[in-house]
Amino acid sequence: MFAIVALLYFNCSKPLDTCPKMGYEYVYSKPGVSYSPGIDSFALGSQITLLASVPKTFFEEEKRYNVTLNENEILGPFSVQKATNDPIIPRIGAIDDLELIAITGSLVKDTIQFSQGILKGFRTVHWVNLSDSFKLKFIIKPKIKGIFFVGLGQQGNRDADCALYKYFVKVKGQDQHLYLLEQVDGTSNIQNDYTYCFKVY
Repeated sequence: MFAIVALLYFNCSKPLDTCPKMGYEYVYSKPGVSYSPGIDSFALGSQITLLASVPKTFFEEEKRYNVTLNENEILGPFSVQKATNDPIIPRIGAIDDLELIAITGSLVKDTIQFSQGILKGFRTVHWVNLSDSFKLKFIIKPKIKGIFFVGLGQQGNRDADCALYKYFVKVKGQDQHLYLLEQVDGTSNIQNDYTYCFKVY
């Protein structure tokens, strides 16, 4: 559902001679985020908890060896859209229709990375380093009724040698309620590992 936003988060401004791994990319793409209570609809005034975790050290499938990101955080976009009941534009950015309360990590209205228009649908999340992993936890409280679609885009950071670590964090084995997305978009058999859908009544 969400296009991966090409951001400038991970630019490396060091001289090339101190960036021996500039151009290297390490990709992690496994389940690591859950939403609770996990139901598809609930009353206005309820809340959802997003809980996510990814390892600092992982087996890089393409490179076929273990890699470790030795940084204190990763970061990237969190996206929110809502249904419009308009078949021409079925979904729009709706970040301001949710109250987002960070418990572990932080959420930032990032005007450096996002234009004013894009800020209607995105916030930057900063994960925190907890021993051998990066963690994220925040509360989602809808302010209005409607159908919402939320998800984490590409997260990551560069290491000291300027190698880029990309984390594509899939939703763990729970019902993502993608039927709501299919109804809004008017299509079926939507394959999406990252989006979580819910209705507020």
